[in-house]
Amino acid sequence: MRLGLDTGAPQAMTTETFTITAKTRPSIMAKSELKALRKQGIVPAILYGHGAQATTIQIDVKSLPKGHTRSSVVTLALDGKNHAALMREVQVHPLTDSVLHIDFQEVKPDDVV
Repeated sequence: MRLGLDTGAPQAMTTETFTITAKTRPSIMAKSELKALRKQGIVPAILYGHGAQATTIQIDVKSLPKGHTRSSVVTLALDGKNHAALMREVQVHPLTDSVLHIDFQEVKPDDVV
């Protein structure tokens, strides 16, 4: 006997699109400057991929999706342009679970992930 709802037909997965607003930041910052950003609720991050120069960015912690969706493609709104990206690495503080840094990898629609 099987429990739950079973309609007999395969179910399609729902896909949600998250948009994260980001701004560029100076590529070289002192550790104290990064700590000051985090105290203001801003997470330092980086966007890389497709042979382009890596771009250092900053994100307001309030614009991050809950659960830090590493397995789905998010839209990164950066300086008026949208970039499809994967969250490759999310570094969190071991005691407070606050986000310390995020690596985004830009993906193209024809990329295999």
